[in-house]
Amino acid sequence: MSYLYKKVHCNICHVDDTIYIGKRAPSAYNIPDNLKADIVKCKRCGLMYPDPMPFADDGQLQKNYGSAKDYFPSELTADRFDFYRSILKRMERYCKKGRLLDIGCGRGEMLYVAKESGWDVLGVDVSTGFADYARHKFGVEVVTGDLKDINPACGKFDAASLISVLQHAYDPAGLLKSINQKLKNGGLLFLEVMNNASLVYAAGDLYYRLTGSDKTTNLSPTFPSYQIYGFSKRPLLKILELSGFKVISMEIEGGISQTERVVKTGFKAMLLALARKFIMIAARLLNSGQVISIYAVKERDI
Repeated sequence: MSYLYKKVHCNICHVDDTIYIGKRAPSAYNIPDNLKADIVKCKRCGLMYPDPMPFADDGQLQKNYGSAKDYFPSELTADRFDFYRSILKRMERYCKKGRLLDIGCGRGEMLYVAKESGWDVLGVDVSTGFADYARHKFGVEVVTGDLKDINPACGKFDAASLISVLQHAYDPAGLLKSINQKLKNGGLLFLEVMNNASLVYAAGDLYYRLTGSDKTTNLSPTFPSYQIYGFSKRPLLKILELSGFKVISMEIEGGISQTERVVKTGFKAMLLALARKFIMIAARLLNSGQVISIYAVKERDI
């Protein structure tokens, strides 16, 4: 189990034209120096990523995303299922019920509520532990692996969901193009990502600068929740357009993504969490929240 570090270019622009954002080394995890990442931002599109990029081998990947119980911070409550039902209800405004593909399906909540609502569902996840959990807990069909592991005989889908997944992919542009190929013409994509241009991240980095540190609050390449890429509105719209999608609705919300982990330990962490809460209220008022939700349709084949 290990990481292989490689020099990379922007996944969207395919050039090496960046500015240094800071070092990602949170005290909460006490990670060793060799796992601390230098975060950069593309000058052309604004995409953030670690450079060099730490690529996890399969053993490390399964360790990172091994146990659904350990990885996901929240329990399977009624609120969790209502969250996914609200997404599905919105999707059904733009798309008739049909075949739904949930990429990075995690524990399977989206698959469960969609199946319950009358959709024909299929999930895919790189984590053996997540896939097994979804199958056994909800009785849904899940492919372990990525999109290329789905049997071509499955055909194409009416809709796809990508909930807090794109920022974890080593090749987000390639992933979106693969989703395009799995969707019917005019098919719907629901996408949710963390907004790395949010006021919360800006305030965190300002705190670091005022205390003389070159750290950043953006991304988590080698520790939970293992976010590799940092999106904001500009790079997100660009990568979707290049992948053949037309955005029909976009919202920037104030809360934390339903699947992201937040670590809070100790008195200092409690104070920072309280400050974070006030900042999130301000972010909501300023349309600079932490979560971007997008509904897009497949406009052309890629």
